Amino acid sequence: MQPKAQNAPGWMVAGMGSCFALGTFTDNFFKQCAVLLAASAGLTSMQSIAAVLFSLPYILFSAWAGWFADRLVKKHLVFGAKVVEFLALLLGGYSLVTLYWPGILGSVFLMGIQATVFSPAINGAIPETFSTEMVPRVNSYIKLATTITTLAGMAAAGFFLDLRPGTLFRDFSGPEGQFGRYACAAVILAVAGLGILAACTLKRHNPQGSLRHGAFPWAGPKMSVLQFLETKQDPALFMILLAEGFFYGVAAIAVICVANLSEELGFSKTAASLFSPCIMTGIAVGAVIAGRFDAWSWRRLLVPAALGMGGGMLLVACTGLVPATGLSGGLSLQKLWFALTLFGTGMCGGIYLIPVASFIQVRPAKDEKGKVLGISNFFTFVAVALFGVVFYPVSLLPAAWTFIVFGLFLCLFAALYLRPTIRRLEC
Repeated sequence: MQPKAQNAPGWMVAGMGSCFALGTFTDNFFKQCAVLLAASAGLTSMQSIAAVLFSLPYILFSAWAGWFADRLVKKHLVFGAKVVEFLALLLGGYSLVTLYWPGILGSVFLMGIQATVFSPAINGAIPETFSTEMVPRVNSYIKLATTITTLAGMAAAGFFLDLRPGTLFRDFSGPEGQFGRYACAAVILAVAGLGILAACTLKRHNPQGSLRHGAFPWAGPKMSVLQFLETKQDPALFMILLAEGFFYGVAAIAVICVANLSEELGFSKTAASLFSPCIMTGIAVGAVIAGRFDAWSWRRLLVPAALGMGGGMLLVACTGLVPATGLSGGLSLQKLWFALTLFGTGMCGGIYLIPVASFIQVRPAKDEKGKVLGISNFFTFVAVALFGVVFYPVSLLPAAWTFIVFGLFLCLFAALYLRPTIRRLEC
């Protein structure tokens, strides 16, 4: 039976959120350390290789991860994924200290594998642990927590890498910067250890599926494609999966566009680094707002939120037209406009995302939640890759025009696909 929302103790929400948030911190902290070290060593190619290695398991193994999530105890899968995460970061920590790049890339790939298994298990555990009415609220809390830990992980990486021996470590000897790398290794292992403890707090539920029923999806990506096409039998779910993939595809491009526009406007790297968090903070605020609605609120929220994101991107594109008049403390009217429009775009994104994520969790049958969540992960990363391909020719335009192109794309998607599809579903 589904537990009642009002009887769900706070420690259950905290335990679930901690599993997500601690993993998000280590993921972003480690990858940011690798990015910064690669940049200082002139190994920028490592950054793109790492991105591919992290994404590849989602495309290759999502069908397998979904199958296991439906047939094994999700708490055990989450715990196992956290142990793999610790082992991957043990390799990663050693490789950071020694600057062993094959080890760093191998750690990124292992983290991608554990994340592929972790995602359908932990997301499938949410509707098992909390009532349908409480699922959007729990998702909003988790999105808020993961946004904070994402920002903290990215910000803390540079701080720890720059640490040098002080009074307590005056006898430390080693190559320049090695002390900071030791500190980073200690941080990721400590936080990963806490993640294992957090996994122990999850409530155990018996699996809804059986290992004896349903053939194992050996075909992997091919099976993911076939399973995705099968969801057409449920038009609402199919549309929501498309909507989720579209969101993450645009989000991945938006982060790049922010950096490019900052460079085009002549902002310092310090100033530019503060603008991407404006989007993420907006998403967190929008998620909290959307958490007040139920899992079926996408029917009335999806189109306005998508139009809001598209319109927000068009307003961001106008940043260059705003006077660079100084206000105070180095802030200008132009920078304020940039920050506020990014925040507003992100807020609409949070309002868009939470009902979508919640519906994907509660819509499938109990013995197919892992399967559908695996499909969701697969299609999301395929969409990110496809948007990356589309972005290549668009990136040849001035940075402001990239916001215009994708802003219009969002508005057209909302007006020509989402709105008429939702109307047909309501008939």
